[in-house]
Amino acid sequence: MKRIIKCRANCCYYSKPIFMNEANLQIRLLGGHAIQHDGKNITLDLPHKGRALLVYLLLTKRVHTRKQIAKLLWPHVDPDKALRSLRVLLNALRNKHHLTPFIKTDRVDIEIDGINEIWCDVLDFRTYTGTKSNNDDFDRNTLQKGIDFYLGKFMLGFDATDTPFDDWLFQQQIALEETAVHGLVDLIEQFDVENNPRAAIEYAYRLVEIDPWREASYRRLMWVLARSDRADAALFAYENCCQILHQELAVLPEQETVLLAEQIRQEKIAVVQVEPSPPLPVNSDVPFLAPAVRGPFVGREQVMDRLETVLSEKDGRSRTCLTGMGGIGKTMIALQLAHKLKIHFPDGVLWADAAQQEPLTIVDRWATAYGYDLHHVKNERERLIALRSIFAEKQALIVVDDVSSAAAVRPLLPEDGQCKLLFTSRSEDVARLLDAQSVRVDGLSEANGRSLLSHFVPSKRASQEPQAFADICDLLHHLPLAIVIAGNYLLERQHMRLSDFVGQLETATQKLDIKNANRQVRASFNVSWESLHPEEKEWFRLLGVFNGRHFSTEAFAAVAELDVFAAEAQLQNLVQLSLLNRVENGRFRQHPLLAEFSNEKLPVKDASYMRMINHYCQFAIEQQSNYKRLQPEWENFNASINIAFHQHQWSIVLQLSRVLQPAWFARGRYTDARHAFVDASKAAMYLEDGTAVAEIYFNWGQACLEQSDYQKAKEQLTSSLELYREEDNQIGLGNVNYELSRLAINNDKYDEAENFLAISRNVREKINDVNGVAVILYQQARIYYRQGQYNKAEDFCNNALLVHEQNQNSLGKVHTLRLLVNVMARLGDYKASRRFAEEALMLAKVIDDRGEIGMAYYGLAIACRYHNEIDQALEYADRGLEILKLIGDVHSQALILYQKCLIYKLANEFDLALAVANEALLHFQRLKDQFSEAITIGHMGDCFSALGQQTIGCEKWNAALRIAETLQNKQFTQALKNRLADCA
Repeated sequence: MKRIIKCRANCCYYSKPIFMNEANLQIRLLGGHAIQHDGKNITLDLPHKGRALLVYLLLTKRVHTRKQIAKLLWPHVDPDKALRSLRVLLNALRNKHHLTPFIKTDRVDIEIDGINEIWCDVLDFRTYTGTKSNNDDFDRNTLQKGIDFYLGKFMLGFDATDTPFDDWLFQQQIALEETAVHGLVDLIEQFDVENNPRAAIEYAYRLVEIDPWREASYRRLMWVLARSDRADAALFAYENCCQILHQELAVLPEQETVLLAEQIRQEKIAVVQVEPSPPLPVNSDVPFLAPAVRGPFVGREQVMDRLETVLSEKDGRSRTCLTGMGGIGKTMIALQLAHKLKIHFPDGVLWADAAQQEPLTIVDRWATAYGYDLHHVKNERERLIALRSIFAEKQALIVVDDVSSAAAVRPLLPEDGQCKLLFTSRSEDVARLLDAQSVRVDGLSEANGRSLLSHFVPSKRASQEPQAFADICDLLHHLPLAIVIAGNYLLERQHMRLSDFVGQLETATQKLDIKNANRQVRASFNVSWESLHPEEKEWFRLLGVFNGRHFSTEAFAAVAELDVFAAEAQLQNLVQLSLLNRVENGRFRQHPLLAEFSNEKLPVKDASYMRMINHYCQFAIEQQSNYKRLQPEWENFNASINIAFHQHQWSIVLQLSRVLQPAWFARGRYTDARHAFVDASKAAMYLEDGTAVAEIYFNWGQACLEQSDYQKAKEQLTSSLELYREEDNQIGLGNVNYELSRLAINNDKYDEAENFLAISRNVREKINDVNGVAVILYQQARIYYRQGQYNKAEDFCNNALLVHEQNQNSLGKVHTLRLLVNVMARLGDYKASRRFAEEALMLAKVIDDRGEIGMAYYGLAIACRYHNEIDQALEYADRGLEILKLIGDVHSQALILYQKCLIYKLANEFDLALAVANEALLHFQRLKDQFSEAITIGHMGDCFSALGQQTIGCEKWNAALRIAETLQNKQFTQALKNRLADCA
């Protein structure tokens, strides 16, 4: 029988928590302090005492007099002066930082306001750990939710104010920590009663982490580990307990702890027999993107054991972050876990290097691993949505290494599903911002540090100088990277005395700034650096041009002015010295710390930078249409443009931007293009090349348009238009006016669009650009279709079709045929609609364009719906949907889902219609397609009305009407008003 546990935590403030994504002001206080307003982090912008005031008012939740607050924050100054300081602070919070809705004041009192617009982790923590049911009890799931909010001490890292606020803060820290401790104990005991000690292990580790000096916490950890048949891990926890008690408190463990350890040694603790899940069969088609494990790995039993439990248990946390200083071994732990746990993840293991791989590169790599080609998707937001849709159906381990910016990584992460995420980062803040449980990684223990060094220094050599052997590890603070560098140094010098190496380390350490957190790694590196041959120093120094990015042997050969074979040999030598890592596909990359050292050794304007830039420029020219060859080098191209710009190499900036622009657009890398165009436009201005400036603005505007950044697109295209007018560049004017017409169509400004198209058509007819004229005819047909002028739309489509046929433009013909499917259906000529749909499908298959094949099935579904062929229409819709999912075209998927809604609606299957309409609506809202959103909501209103739920139907029609009026769509607006007439 399930036991309901009673919580010993404090009572809560609110009976119903406020969801974080619904709040305008978000305040995180457990494990640090961070304040976000309207999605922007304003923590450091706020005055120090302003943060204190906001937190105090929120958590005390009562009215305070101004005098009380002034005395709290300015106790050492004259009361009148303190009140003036408070007025100044309040004025800054209200006016400068726009927090007026959250602070209520009058001449006497002050209190928090707008509580329904504020989310705070402390409030949710108290709510979930203190909510009582009718029986004064609550279940385990509620308590787990609350405990998950406790990421560390209250306002950790907040500088003291030397005021009574510090005393209040300290009291809160104690109270909240006690609440967390009691909650963790309750969870551990509950799982133990349920004979599920494995589930308790994560919470037992957290208990020890929060309260490392309380023996009872260690006993609970030892107990659940032993009950889970992990006696070795339990005894390791006991040894750790003894060491901490001795070092920190100078006491021996209690008799109860000693007795428990002895029982574990004698195997007297009853092990809970859990029916193990059979290992999943290893499938060669399942992606495994983690790098190969290289080099020795020792120790880390406690961290590995804890993370294995969390990551392999279905009910464990979905997000975990390894945190610690550089060189501490976070990546190696993540690698070990990835290789060890892959059998637990039927959909494989994904890996990304957040420090050097741009988000779009990661998206493409992960999607490709599952057989999806997202390059057809031009909109970056849509591509990210497609990736998350893939993850929703997967059970994979996703590892993101070396995260420095949570904002850059967050869009890549699944929003739901069964994937587990493991991050590594030097920053605790990153873990909090990613809503991940932080697991701190410290240096190796003395024994494990020496064990790691023994992989390089044989036992015979170590036994001859045992003190020096120990001193090496102590001087390097048992940091894995430092020990590996030192070990490889000694491995190359078999006859060197260890005591001499100790002397070198001591000298190197003394020369370093004591505040440098990585001084042990630096000391180890500096000794190795000084011993390198002059040529080896040069090769290592030259790695600085890559700044930690992946690179090929050919690239290094160009930088080092070596032939490829000599370059390969020198790189391999650096790999053997642990100064460089060999990664996938024969490429190389330095550890971020070593990349910093290389960069420091290389002058900013060293000639090697130009050799790197010239290499990538030539590579881009030679491979500009070979996207597979370009794929690994995107980050290097971006770096080359940026470095060339800062070295005033204006011509190279322009050349690289021009060469890469078609590839950027073809592969949907519009963000890369936009960043490059910033530098390229300035470079063109420095060269006083007006034509180049106009061309860049034009391309820049196109990139913005593809990303639906319409305001920026208008700015760039208008600037391009003005420059082309000054130069009387007719081709340029024709191109810009065409793009401006697309912009106007997307904004439902059809009169503007027609004017732009007329100008563009006039130019293209003058220069005899027949294909260009056909494209304009197609766009004009689209405008007439949207305006409900179907006869005109048919005429323009037929004219466009004739031109495409004459010029054998198959893709243009497919587009036009698909539009004709809708046009003819609207005109009631269903046979013609069906004929055009079949012709579009046949042609799409000939040109082998998966996106067009998917949309051709969409056209057939429309034609069959108008023919009242329900089953056939649904079959075509599902075929198209399957294809479009594989290429990640979310917008087109949404269109087919909308079409399925209409098919079900026609068949009077209104519940099914509402189900697919909700799916389509979610996509349209994410993509900010308001026109499609409004139409979908309108049809949902029809379905509710047909089901007899008239009130809900009217609500939907009203919601659709508000959007339609915003878009100034008169025809749709009137249709909705006609429906709403029945609601009165």
